[in-house]
Amino acid sequence: MIDPGKKRLLLKLVVLAAAIWIGYCLWRDAFGRRVVGRAVASDGTKVYVVQNREWMSLFAGKGRKYTTMFYVHKPSGTWRGYYGVFEDERWNNWNCTATVSQEKVVFYRNQAPEITFFWKTEKYILHPQPGYDGGGPFEVDRIPVKE
Repeated sequence: MIDPGKKRLLLKLVVLAAAIWIGYCLWRDAFGRRVVGRAVASDGTKVYVVQNREWMSLFAGKGRKYTTMFYVHKPSGTWRGYYGVFEDERWNNWNCTATVSQEKVVFYRNQAPEITFFWKTEKYILHPQPGYDGGGPFEVDRIPVKE
């Protein structure tokens, strides 16, 4: 049998470890940007979909909202950012496909197309908002998350 004092100590350590883990997960979700999609085209172009917490929407009573943007890096160029969806929901279930013959990458969320990016022309389609071009690209010195 285990000494009752050691049992209590072990239980306290398990509870402390669980609290630290839960705190870390909440902190990361609340304050961090996160990559929700990534792809590399056949010519080496990298495309990342990134979400960032929108605190003003949260405080305005609009629920848990995020800004979804995507960043593109051509092998011979700089990083460029593109506005995606504002007041977006959290992306939990995503995947992507790259079609070499059409020179495009499509990011899906919950099996529905969300963003289509054509890497040669740098044109894109936001499927929930057809016709919205996001105001065009802007240059960034690096992607705002770890690659």
